[in-house]
Amino acid sequence: LPNTYNVTVMSEDGCISPATIVIIEPALDVPQAPQVVALQPDCFINTGTITVISPIGPDLMYSIGEAYQSNPVFTNVLPNTYNVTVMSEDGCISPATIVIIEPALDLPIAPQVVALQPDCFINTGTITVISPIGPGLMYSIGGAYQSNPVFTNVLPNTYNVTVMSEDGCISPATIVIIDNQPLTPIADAGPDRTICQNTSTQIGSEAISGNTYSWSSDPIGFTSTLANPTVSPMIETTYFLTVTTIIGGCQSTDSVTVFIDMPPLIISQPVDQIVCEGESVSFIVIASGTNLSYQWRKGLVNLTNGGNISGANSSILTIVQVTLSDAANNYNVVVSGICLPAVVSIDVSLIVYPIPVAIASSNSPVCEGDPIQLTAETVQGASYYWTGPNGFTSTEQNPYISSTTALYSGSYTLVVTANGCSSTATTLIVFVNECCINIPEGFSPNADGINDYYVIRGIDCYPNNSIIIYNRWGNKVYEASPYKNDWDGRTDFGITIGGDKLPVGTYFYLLNLGDGSDIIKGFIYLNK
Repeated sequence: LPNTYNVTVMSEDGCISPATIVIIEPALDVPQAPQVVALQPDCFINTGTITVISPIGPDLMYSIGEAYQSNPVFTNVLPNTYNVTVMSEDGCISPATIVIIEPALDLPIAPQVVALQPDCFINTGTITVISPIGPGLMYSIGGAYQSNPVFTNVLPNTYNVTVMSEDGCISPATIVIIDNQPLTPIADAGPDRTICQNTSTQIGSEAISGNTYSWSSDPIGFTSTLANPTVSPMIETTYFLTVTTIIGGCQSTDSVTVFIDMPPLIISQPVDQIVCEGESVSFIVIASGTNLSYQWRKGLVNLTNGGNISGANSSILTIVQVTLSDAANNYNVVVSGICLPAVVSIDVSLIVYPIPVAIASSNSPVCEGDPIQLTAETVQGASYYWTGPNGFTSTEQNPYISSTTALYSGSYTLVVTANGCSSTATTLIVFVNECCINIPEGFSPNADGINDYYVIRGIDCYPNNSIIIYNRWGNKVYEASPYKNDWDGRTDFGITIGGDKLPVGTYFYLLNLGDGSDIIKGFIYLNK
């Protein structure tokens, strides 16, 4: 053990030599196993770095399996397994720490890319990575990475396309440029137009550099590569224009129709009109041509809209509430168009018949059972139509209803028609009295059973009636209220020769029906 020792030698005789002092030193310190940090190879550096972080000191030396060095950092370490030790200044070597430097990570190759550029219809592009392709790989065109190698709706720009492995290694970038969308040309064939036959017109518009032009037509037969050719069609023709850009090949189309106008031609002439006064009438003309204008005339005088006239400058002339003064035999229309000459229609007539006047009368009032005589004032060449109560109709001018009842009481209407024109209906009221008063002019109270009483027919309809009878000298000879058809020629007033029977003679009566109507006056002849 470490100590100080006296070393002596003793002979066989027991003699001991002088002592030699020997010192056994304490044992040397062995360094502890080193603590190590290993920096592995990455996607871009294929060697690693081993760094001893403990123990550290000026008298220590370090080894990763070969020579020792004072620097605890070992760079450019190739992939392998290493025994890392520390040696003290006394030459003592620590236990080894095993460190493994992994092989370098694989770096993806720069991607191969197919770019689909914007076209005439789609303003974005598509970038597709076609290599490398595989599970675990991610793709980017400058932003976030995605597993799908296809990037759609890519706006025009410059993009760095990279591939990232599952270890996070990013490939060199492949630069891809998405171009701007090619311009679409504007095709302008010009507006539709109408030309007169045997004339020309220029279609299309000014040429634009960088475009090509192609024309066709319907009916077929026309072609041109000019931007604005001159055409001379004989019939209506539609021209089709296709404009193509030299760069990009984008196309645009348009068309223009050239109509051929002929001088106006009347296809259907106006016709004569016959109307009734107060009705409306229209004259119609049908003409061919383009952008036609119309001027209706009465003779050589132009008609204007206003009053009862409308359509004086259209194909239909309308006259409302026609008057007799509108009648004429020289209505015509002048039709004008783009192409000359204008054309004038034939003269046509407007015949206006007057409306007849219906004047009606009757023998109203009548008593029930009596006839009704309806009378219409005569209109030359007219027909008559009567309507009335109880389903009554008649086409006679003066119809006669022979026997009436209360059902025939009411409104009777007359319409007179002449030359196809009907009058305004005229209405008259006919009264048929159920309780018609019939006052006899005399009676003969001689007890023969015939006409012995003074009977006023219908008096029972007036329960509040009263009657007074006077003789020719103004003396009252009879009075009753109400009168019940029971006077037999006797008197209740004064003294007469031969008793109360009145003599033959003429008497005067006053009859009050008691209904507010006028008192009825008259004479009675009393006979025997």
